[in-house]
Amino acid sequence: MAQDLEDQLGGNLKALRDWFPLSSYSAFTSVMDMLQGADAPWGWSSCNCHPNCGIFTLMVVNRRTGAWTPLFDFFNYEQFMKDVAVITDTARGRKLSYAQLGMAIMRNFQPARAPEGFPISQILNLFKPSSTNSNSDRNDRMKKQAAADDPNDVWRVLCVEGMWFQDLFNYDFRRTEMCVIPYGTQEGEISFCAYNTGVGWRQIIENMHKTAGLAEWYQEHGRHAVYAKGKAVPNIGKVRTLSLPIVSAILAQDNGEPAAAVTPYLVEEEQEEAVV
Repeated sequence: MAQDLEDQLGGNLKALRDWFPLSSYSAFTSVMDMLQGADAPWGWSSCNCHPNCGIFTLMVVNRRTGAWTPLFDFFNYEQFMKDVAVITDTARGRKLSYAQLGMAIMRNFQPARAPEGFPISQILNLFKPSSTNSNSDRNDRMKKQAAADDPNDVWRVLCVEGMWFQDLFNYDFRRTEMCVIPYGTQEGEISFCAYNTGVGWRQIIENMHKTAGLAEWYQEHGRHAVYAKGKAVPNIGKVRTLSLPIVSAILAQDNGEPAAAVTPYLVEEEQEEAVV
């Protein structure tokens, strides 16, 4: 994905320079929680997922011209995270920690590579907390606290994230143990990776609690119409089934039947037309 984006964007977004593990940002959220103190109405959300779970990058966008630049092209994020770890570990108090954070930002900011008109104060706003709004995002912190037509209010931040979905041949239980996206099911809480990949917990749960199979539902109620741009889509008359081998083996064992060979891919089945 990162390489494809580099190719599509003319090499301006570098695959090996501008992408970092999504969980790396949690180092910064720790220092901001420390600076805000225990009495802050809102804390910073921390993504402590496995480093191999996903990646992210930030781009600064001029909302007037539409021009964009990767933030990590002119800001040394890797060194900044190391500086933040030192600030958090030393915990020298609110004032000194703020001073350390400001110096870390100035140390890693490269104005010669920054887009024209982008001041270092915008970097400060990017990493500054906004604890007065529960749904604050990075764009809120980039906006000036002034009139909407402020000529200096031109910069926004675009965050691009990607997730590596796991397959059976590369399933990593460490990622599952550190998953930060829990699914609430009838059988309890199951992590995102375990529910959507691996042995197929989604199919197991759905088969345990389904009220009717797709073919049974269509037989009783008929197939619903499919529309695109306000027009009916013709020739959608086939039933598609999907079953993992492990699910079929469990169902066959429960029914006392021999396990049939199945494929984990979508299989099209011709519908039988009933003559009334």
